[in-house]
Amino acid sequence: LVLATPPPEARPAERRQQLSGARSRRVALPSPSGGVELVAAVVRWDVGTGRVTSVAREGEPGFEGVGGSGVVADFGELVLAPGVVDVHAHLNEPGREHWEGFATGTAAAAAGGITTLVDMPLNSDPVTTTAALLRSKVAAARGKLAVDVAFWGGLVPENANDERALGELLDAGAVGLKAFMCPSGIDDFPHTGAEHFRQAAAALKARGKPLMAHAEKALEGAVADEAAAAAARHAPTSHAAWALTRPPAMERSAVDELVGVFTALGAEACPRIHVAHVADPQTASAI
Repeated sequence: LVLATPPPEARPAERRQQLSGARSRRVALPSPSGGVELVAAVVRWDVGTGRVTSVAREGEPGFEGVGGSGVVADFGELVLAPGVVDVHAHLNEPGREHWEGFATGTAAAAAGGITTLVDMPLNSDPVTTTAALLRSKVAAARGKLAVDVAFWGGLVPENANDERALGELLDAGAVGLKAFMCPSGIDDFPHTGAEHFRQAAAALKARGKPLMAHAEKALEGAVADEAAAAAARHAPTSHAAWALTRPPAMERSAVDELVGVFTALGAEACPRIHVAHVADPQTASAI
């Protein structure tokens, strides 16, 4: 995890005084009746750990400053809410920052209430498939972040059977491995399948880290021909044409393959599997 804000010891002494709380007329808290409500409250945290230590609603001890110390910022009517963690972001740097880079991507995240992004191993150039390439991506991120950023490593045919290389990638800080089960659209990030997942399982399981799969299988034969013919009846740039080229069968066959990997390895040997981009109800039921 690369922090947007350096730790206190890395900052000048005159800037080490840190906030220990925040006050707002609109703090997002659990409602007694369920859901979320916006209420006046003060939230305090431990400066050393960053963990929230207390929440005082208006009228409760601590709301007017009793029972706490340190600097409490007053944000008036601004909404104070838990930060969102986005585990699936493409920041594309280094190499393709003209699409989106660390500076623009994390600034946009901060504006939308996202405080942590987890960056995909593509579409940067080079892709993040080794420990050395992960370190170069981390170096490229330094000094450009508006929010905290962590990184996925990439699983491709070239590294799937190299347990040592995968272990080094994970030990270098990758939160897990991301794989595509159909062509990714990037030539240097080829797709993988069940055999590659079985090969990578030991490195992931030993470290308690997950596999994330873009779960779509490319259409073949008559099914592919039917999808292409259906899409051709619509404007080539329309959403309908795009959707018809990606029917539910693509997801269902991919998830069936993932379930087969889990069944073959068993719970003791199979890492956690995260299925990305589920859009089909039958696929969700299978998961």
